Amino acid sequence: MEHTILPAFRTGTMVVCDRYVPTSLVLQRLDGVDPEFLTQLNQYAAKPDLTVVLTGEPERSAQRASDRGVYSRFHRGGAATRAVEDRLYRDLVRQLRETDSDVLHHEVTDEPAEAVAAVVLGAVLQRWEQRSG
Repeated sequence: MEHTILPAFRTGTMVVCDRYVPTSLVLQRLDGVDPEFLTQLNQYAAKPDLTVVLTGEPERSAQRASDRGVYSRFHRGGAATRAVEDRLYRDLVRQLRETDSDVLHHEVTDEPAEAVAAVVLGAVLQRWEQRSG
């Protein structure tokens, strides 16, 4: 935050993070960390202009992870872990919306990566234009 994100914000640079507070809230819950503690821990993080959450059928998501090469211990979890992770992300989307956060929740289904990227890019560019306009 101090060395990369906030200085970039100050210069008007767009910052895109693929892991931020929502990921922390979900994955650390999978580790058994108390949700209230996680909320307190992350309360001072800068609020993003847009939070993007991609969800999909857990087994399909596991296959996508396998196809690109498993790179996280969370991808190694079984069906029960994937179902819990999916539910936690969906719950988080609801919670963020309740706090008036701008959230793009996109259900991936069987879309190719390029189609998903186009949806996300469109949402990011729309916010950028609104901010710059």
